[in-house]
Amino acid sequence: MPFQLPEQFSNWLERRNAKAKIEQLMSTISELSNISQNKDEAVKSLLQKHLLKAEEEYQSALTEYKDDIEECKRRTEFGLFRLDLVKQQLSVAQEKKFLPNFEENTPEHSALMLSGAIARTKMAVEYSNCVVSEAIRMNLVGVVTMFNDAVDMIRTGQPEMSQRTCEGGLLMLYLLERQIELDNRQSIVDLKNIPKFTKKESKKIKEAVDCICNLKESLIESERPVSLRITKHLDNAVENFYAAVQAFVDDEIELVDKLTTTMTMQVALSEKLFHSSNAKEKTADDAAGEEHDLIAQRVNEFKTRILKLQRLIQNRSENDVHATKRLDAVLRFYEQSMEHLRECNLAEAERTATGAILDLDFARQLLFNKGKPTYREL
Repeated sequence: MPFQLPEQFSNWLERRNAKAKIEQLMSTISELSNISQNKDEAVKSLLQKHLLKAEEEYQSALTEYKDDIEECKRRTEFGLFRLDLVKQQLSVAQEKKFLPNFEENTPEHSALMLSGAIARTKMAVEYSNCVVSEAIRMNLVGVVTMFNDAVDMIRTGQPEMSQRTCEGGLLMLYLLERQIELDNRQSIVDLKNIPKFTKKESKKIKEAVDCICNLKESLIESERPVSLRITKHLDNAVENFYAAVQAFVDDEIELVDKLTTTMTMQVALSEKLFHSSNAKEKTADDAAGEEHDLIAQRVNEFKTRILKLQRLIQNRSENDVHATKRLDAVLRFYEQSMEHLRECNLAEAERTATGAILDLDFARQLLFNKGKPTYREL
C-alpha cells in the first residue's frame, strides 16, 4: 500500500474482509456527508471535494470487488484516507486542537497539515471579510491544486514528491497569508498558520519570505513616499520566491540555493535604497525624483481606497464579485495611467485613465442599477 492509514485504524482494517471495508467506507461517507451539511460555506465546499473523491474510490472498489480483491481493498483504504482529511477539516471548523493520526515526517501527515492550513486560511478570510485580490485568489487556488496533486502522488506511490509538494504548498500559503494582511492594512486573527518546515531548503525560503514581508510592512508604514525603484526589487524577489518553491518541489536543490540567495540580495538592496532615501536631504537634483515618488504615493493611496471600497461591498450585493473584479481593473488602469504620466506620455495616460473611469462606472451600475450595466461614452 503506497500510503499509510492511522496505525490503530489500520490494525482494525486488517481484521476485516473486502466487503466489510467497503461497508465501512460507505457508512463513513454517509456520516460525514450529513455532518458537513450543517457547516458554514467557508468549509463546506472543501469538505465536499474530499467526499466526492471518496465516493469515486467507493465506486471503483465496487467495480473491482468481483475481479480483483487486492485492488478493491486498495481503493477502499484510499477512500478512507480521503475521509481522514475530511475529519481533519471538521476538527478545524469546530476550533478543536487537531491531533494528527499520522506519524510526523510522513507524506500523509504533510497532506493533513496542508489540508488543515487551507481550511483555516479560508475560514479566516471569510470571517474577517477581508479583500483578496484576484492575483492572490488565483494563487490560493494554485495551493489547493498542489494539495490535490500531493494526495494523488501518495496514491500513485510517489511519497517523496508528495511531501515536497505539500511543503511547497505551505510555503505558498505562508506568503499569501502575509500578503493578504499587508493588502488589508490589518492583522487578521488566526490567519498565520506558521508551519514547521523540516527541510533546510524550505526553511531558507521561509526566512526569505519573512525578509520580504517585513520590509513591505516598513514601506507601508513609512511617512515618506516610496519610489517604484524600491518596490520593483521586492517584486522581483517575490517572483523568485515562486520559482524557488517550484524548484523545491522538483527537488532542484542547487537552484533553490541560488534563488534564495538572489531573493535575500534583492531584499537587502531594497532595504538599503529605502533607508538611503529616508536619510537623504532633499536637494534641487532630487526634485524630479520626489515628484515621481509623489505619484507612487498617490497610487498607494488610491489602492487603499479601492481595497476599502471592495471590503465595504463584499457580501452586500448579488453582483459583489463582478463589481470587485471591475474595481481590480480600475486599479490596474489607474496604475498604468500614472506610469504614463510619469513618462510624460499624455495620450496613453488619458486613454488608460478613461479605462479606469469606465470600469468604475460599470462597477457602480452593477451595485446600484437594476438594468444591465453598459460601458458608457464619456
